[in-house]
Amino acid sequence: NLGTDDEPRTFGEKNATKILDALQRAKTAPLSKWLLALGVPSVGETTAYQLAQLHKDIKEISHSEILKQCLLLYEKVEEAKTLSPDSMINMGPMRRERIDKEKLLESETDGTKRQRLKTEIELLSGKEKEEWRQRIEKQNKVNEQIEELVKRLQKSGVVLKVEKKEKVKRGSRELAPPILEVTADIELDGARNLLRFFETSVGKNILKRLDVLGIHPTGAV
Repeated sequence: NLGTDDEPRTFGEKNATKILDALQRAKTAPLSKWLLALGVPSVGETTAYQLAQLHKDIKEISHSEILKQCLLLYEKVEEAKTLSPDSMINMGPMRRERIDKEKLLESETDGTKRQRLKTEIELLSGKEKEEWRQRIEKQNKVNEQIEELVKRLQKSGVVLKVEKKEKVKRGSRELAPPILEVTADIELDGARNLLRFFETSVGKNILKRLDVLGIHPTGAV
């Protein structure tokens, strides 16, 4: 019954009570439930619970330094992998050229050509060693940044696990730094998607509407 112009439908006491009760329940709902209710991809129960334990309220999560540091940590881990001189993915052009020339040397029978190949291989090996040294230096610096971020996040209460994948020494070549693998209750996609969500007009409007309604979901901090 939608009512008429003469007898418009009125909002009864029963319905009003239902809305007020629902509003009261919303005000007391835990922060983790609100984070799940947002429907942000990759933000499941574990991530929502962990975030609620680490933040004061939903506004703090919307611009969370913890989430930003988690993203930076994951970025640094990937950067270290790209720098690792011991990875076949990072085989530089000089290394590929040296390997190609070594293969040619194995099948070459002409003495003059063999000597030229040996000289070229020696020069490439020297340049390759220098590139290897530079990569090790850069990777060590990034690994230090990763370890510092891990300490900072653990101090904030983030549950993190770090695994060092040590390299095996090959001949006289300097040993490459270990690859640091990091796992956390706050996953990369969840952290990224949540920060992006609160940057959208939808996310900002939700925060404004909650504020107008006097709903301030709080965490454990």
